[in-house]
Amino acid sequence: MKQEDVRPEEYLEFAEEKEREAANDVERETARKHKEMAISNTVTSIAAHPTLIGNMEASARILAKELNLSRRSLRRKLASNKPFVWIKRQVSPKEAKAVKELNLDGIVFKTEQSRFYPNRTIASQVLGFSGIDGYGLEGIEYFYDSYLKGSGELTVFCASIFGAGLGFLWFNCYPASIFMGDIGSLPLGGALGMVAILIKKELLLVIVGGIFVVEAISVILQIGSYRIRKKRIFKIAPLHHHLQFLGWQESKVIVRFWIIAALLALLTLVTLKIR
Repeated sequence: MKQEDVRPEEYLEFAEEKEREAANDVERETARKHKEMAISNTVTSIAAHPTLIGNMEASARILAKELNLSRRSLRRKLASNKPFVWIKRQVSPKEAKAVKELNLDGIVFKTEQSRFYPNRTIASQVLGFSGIDGYGLEGIEYFYDSYLKGSGELTVFCASIFGAGLGFLWFNCYPASIFMGDIGSLPLGGALGMVAILIKKELLLVIVGGIFVVEAISVILQIGSYRIRKKRIFKIAPLHHHLQFLGWQESKVIVRFWIIAALLALLTLVTLKIR
């Protein structure tokens, strides 16, 4: 091959293309290893109550050194008439520890949630991102911001109630030795309603709590029919007692209500997925 036929730019383009392919392979492998597309981490932020600052000049000088900030900017913040100002958001554990050891007057530490993306830019156009305040700004993070924000604490709360309910059923299986009654059922219903309000899914209570809705409607219909028509629709209300009068055993009513409740819960989750 003649020397003039060799064009270095072709080899350079080929090398760059192979380098891009290798980088993409690394990102795909990272995505396979990290199935989570976004993770919430707990981080520390540093703030101040300016009115409680003792020596403003000394505090500004020390904080500027430890947090790598402008001393002039810090002096301006600490001299503010505001009751609360941010010094630095989402600091590293090393910085938080260093400032805590200084034990400065008027300096406080706040725990916040920060979003971490293990796969970096993979699917970022769809996933979007959140700002320093934790609010979704683009993509899925923005669309589901009201549901994702604070979901960690809500998950713990729901898991604790679920675990307590399982424990109650395990040690109190048929035939029951302890009846929960209103003192247990009403707080559970209130907790369910509170969770629905927090995730802005109040209307789904009608589906997930379908058994309760039907029970309540059976009582309303029974009372209304008797007052207006002087006739009863059911032998006795609520509905589960009517089924017992029809000859159903208590265990049969309970198990079938469990099955219906489980199906309604799955249907509720499906509606969330569709949305």
